[in-house]
Amino acid sequence: MKCGEKGLTLIECLVAMVVTMVGLLAVFQLVALSVQTESFAYRSIEANNLAVNKIEELKLGTLTNGGSLTNNVSGYSDTTNTNYLVRWQISNGTVGVGTKYVVVQVTPKNAGVKQAEVKLETLIR
Repeated sequence: MKCGEKGLTLIECLVAMVVTMVGLLAVFQLVALSVQTESFAYRSIEANNLAVNKIEELKLGTLTNGGSLTNNVSGYSDTTNTNYLVRWQISNGTVGVGTKYVVVQVTPKNAGVKQAEVKLETLIR
């Protein structure tokens, strides 16, 4: 470029393009991370809602001791949900007469998807 001419050289344009691309790459990585985080949060809330709903359902019925959190026991597990396995265990409560200690565990069925396992414990009278 001759002295006094206006404009950008090819090298200046290439440097500007590289800086812009690095900035865009960082933004795209943040977007991908936020989508993953939102998806994980959604699945965690979904699993938590399943556990809360199961506890509310159990409150309405007769509580009989039994169940397992590691194996499917008839009457103490729910496999109808396509994404989660719900298991619960009922035992006698240690506080007061007639209380039951209830543990509900919601486990994702798909081990390849990053999902949270939810375990809720409560006393029911």
